[in-house]
Amino acid sequence: MQLKGPTVTEHLQSHPHTHALFLTCCLYQALEVPSVEDTPRVKSLFCSSHWISLVAMKLTLIAALLSRTLALPMEDDADKHIQHAHWGHGPPTGGGDHHAFNHWPHWPQRAYHGVQVKQQSAAFQLGQALEQAAKTWGTPGYANDPYQERVLKHHNYHRQNHLAQPLLWDQGLAYTAQLVAQTCVYQHNMQFDPGAGQNIAAGYGPDKIGTVITDLFYNNEIPMFQNQWYREPDMTYFEQWGHMTQMCWKATTHVGCATQYCPYGLGNVAGGVQPYFTVCQYKNPGNVATEYARNLSPPQGAAPINGNSF
Repeated sequence: MQLKGPTVTEHLQSHPHTHALFLTCCLYQALEVPSVEDTPRVKSLFCSSHWISLVAMKLTLIAALLSRTLALPMEDDADKHIQHAHWGHGPPTGGGDHHAFNHWPHWPQRAYHGVQVKQQSAAFQLGQALEQAAKTWGTPGYANDPYQERVLKHHNYHRQNHLAQPLLWDQGLAYTAQLVAQTCVYQHNMQFDPGAGQNIAAGYGPDKIGTVITDLFYNNEIPMFQNQWYREPDMTYFEQWGHMTQMCWKATTHVGCATQYCPYGLGNVAGGVQPYFTVCQYKNPGNVATEYARNLSPPQGAAPINGNSF
């Protein structure tokens, strides 16, 4: 009976600590140059293509082994399972009469409520999500998801009225929006994507995303920005119009939103507010100091709409 032992590759995969020694030996052999005094043929061998091919073959072997070494899985002792809903989904019904809050200039503390999220775990899953999102990033048009469709239609109707290009859906932004929403603490949280812009609202379920975007973010705030077009605005009342300006910011090209139902309550809101947390993430971010005049145009006279228009 013939016994078959593990191959070299199998052994190295199961004993990754031997890689360094093995590669060192291979490197030494590959770069070892024969002495010109060894044999009469060595000079011609040294200059011949055979010797060059031999070294190249060994270096190729080393490169292959090195790539396998770098590809070995690393231990990750962080939690790799974060509870999250599908983007933009929660219980099938829900609404409210609560207004959106705008605390954009306030940088949040790292407080968590409800679902506990470890930073390492979030980074691990964020990397996976962004890798997948890169495959579909920039895809125009609407998906079959009615939530995503409403997000884009409500944003882009107002953007067109302000001479801004339509936004595209970005699944990576939607994922980080979900991470923020599932903390169930109503505050701006830039931990998962510090480079994004962010609008938040509370009290409305996913079926009311049009109400959040058009009625709260836009219709309630556009009157507050009158007489401030084509110039740097007075920031005293930023919280009264900051959602609208982010929505219509010309340099912003992508958006991703999520609405989370918080069964144990939504932190930082008054009693009576239904526990729904909506987060929209934007890139490039808007509301950049000294950039208002070039990124915002006044409305061009489009017919008014409301949250139920689409």
